[in-house]
Amino acid sequence: MTEKELTIYKKKYAKLIAVIGINDCKGRVCQVQADLDDPEFVTYVVEELYNRGARRVEVTWLYRPVFRTIYKHTSKEELMNVYSPEIARFKFEADEKVPSIVLESESPYWMEGIDPVKVADVKKAHLKERAPYRDKMRKVETPWCLAAVPGKEWAKVLFPKLSEKEALMKMWEKVIICCRLKGDPIKNWQNYNKEIRKRARWLDSLHIKTLHYTSKNGTDLVVGIHKDTVFCGGAHDTLGNPPYNPNMPAVECFTTPDRLVTEGIVYSTKPLSRDGQLMKDFSIRFHKGRIVEVKAKKGEELLKRLINTEDASHYLGEAALVPYDSEVSNTKMIYYNTLFDENAACHLAFGASIETTYKPALRKLSKEQLIKRGVNCGNIHIDFMIGNKDLNIVATTRDGKKVQIFKNGNWAKKL
Repeated sequence: MTEKELTIYKKKYAKLIAVIGINDCKGRVCQVQADLDDPEFVTYVVEELYNRGARRVEVTWLYRPVFRTIYKHTSKEELMNVYSPEIARFKFEADEKVPSIVLESESPYWMEGIDPVKVADVKKAHLKERAPYRDKMRKVETPWCLAAVPGKEWAKVLFPKLSEKEALMKMWEKVIICCRLKGDPIKNWQNYNKEIRKRARWLDSLHIKTLHYTSKNGTDLVVGIHKDTVFCGGAHDTLGNPPYNPNMPAVECFTTPDRLVTEGIVYSTKPLSRDGQLMKDFSIRFHKGRIVEVKAKKGEELLKRLINTEDASHYLGEAALVPYDSEVSNTKMIYYNTLFDENAACHLAFGASIETTYKPALRKLSKEQLIKRGVNCGNIHIDFMIGNKDLNIVATTRDGKKVQIFKNGNWAKKL
């Protein structure tokens, strides 16, 4: 691929994020958060938002070495303070229903050496302060999109034997495949949205009570599925608003577990990168829905700290089905990035459930009422990957039937 061809793909990608990712930005203030890896690409995204009628676009930048230096030299107590300008920004975003784009360029090890307890406690404090404003934005389905952009550090982690330039180009080739940028990306995503919705409606028609996951690695887990939720995937449009795609890439079909109905043990199949630190080769055991045991070969303390963030993070908030045979999985890569890796493997998430899966009756309830109804509500949502090529999933329906959902890592039934 030449530099000229790459520029064409970048412009396609930028348009895709604005048109399919956010969609509804006419007359609105939009927020873009980006790493300092590819300012040219960010410029393309901003231009496309204005082409879609945005009133104003605000860009905030993250430069990881600066962020790390701040964490290194500032006390935990000081970092936990959330000052009034930050609160004012949260309030403005919620009041104005600001569409948000996060352009993420991963660097899996960038916070290694920084106390994971410090990182987790600071994040917890900020999430707590932001929670009321995030809840307000969720209730009106404010559009948001998380998309990945290759950066030098990330590319060199994935392709260490290549030069910096070659690694970046190689990673862009993977993004082009995973994000369906060949041909007409917008049409590709419209077709994907139709296909995944068809799959979700089939799953809903089964009236699933539990999903039983088994794998040769030792996974033997039963997850209860909440009766008042549905399966979702692709575009979000449950409140009658213009549809938007919150993740690029995307393959998953997901729903909400019953908070108190998970039993057994599950083993991770891909590393989990969080806050610039890595957790890998871990297992999580559940009893009556709650996480009761955690073991990890790497990052065990950080993983335990994340789970202990709040009571809700001891329970599942998402069960997502992803075939082993998919665009992302077929690249045969571990990306050390949840956005990519969760779309290459079935995954679960502990913490907050996802409102788009709620049936209308649940949407009217308070957090306290939802929890009493068996829906997990919280401030964090951490996905971890459990899928592999021998994963089997058998559903038990509410009328007692057994239905094979996954066989050897893929959908057991073609639609």
